[in-house]
Amino acid sequence: TKENRQRGGIAIPELDYDPVFLNRFCVEELMADRVTFLHEAENFDWEGTWHIDGRSPLWNFNLHYFEYIHPLAHCYSETGERKYLDTAKYNFDKTYARAVSDDLGGGLFWRVENQCKNTCVNCPGAVAAMYLLKATGDESYCEKAAYCFDWAYRIMFEPDTGKVYDAIDLNGKINKWSSTYNQGTFIGSALMLWEKTGDEKYMTSAKMAAKYVKDVMYRGGIMNNE
Repeated sequence: TKENRQRGGIAIPELDYDPVFLNRFCVEELMADRVTFLHEAENFDWEGTWHIDGRSPLWNFNLHYFEYIHPLAHCYSETGERKYLDTAKYNFDKTYARAVSDDLGGGLFWRVENQCKNTCVNCPGAVAAMYLLKATGDESYCEKAAYCFDWAYRIMFEPDTGKVYDAIDLNGKINKWSSTYNQGTFIGSALMLWEKTGDEKYMTSAKMAAKYVKDVMYRGGIMNNE
């Protein structure tokens, strides 16, 4: 039941709201349209594209926009100040609109050059959308989360093994490399959608993805790298 799911206490928010994770980005800088990333600071027009000439290619990822939702959503949940929620929504909505397309089976592009679609933007996008659903009650965010996860499930996931692929390029070639980041965000987005909907597909997928990490990636041993 929904009550049982809520009582189950899946700890996704507690992990995403870990102080070390949150403190990667300064909320007050984000509120002032400024970002410090890789020890470099830049001012941004959030309606523009995520591209800084001369910076590391890491500056050009759509996924970072979604990661900013976490500290903003946390500030809203702690203070109740609407400005943090408004900025989080604006950030997400602009990024989603820029990255989404019907190419390659749907989903979101990884970078602003629109050359490939990756698990590492679609699953974090789903997680960010679920935080906004929780904050706003706007069911359209649940629909966006389900859309992003469904793309990852259809294109990037092996249901029989739990392996999550990395990316697909414009020619339809899939990079089948797996990482703890992709496995983890796939699991996290699946669990958040399961808590909301009760659809067992999400729980089954999360369990299989976790099993793949434990049994295949680390062969039953300790996770000793990222």
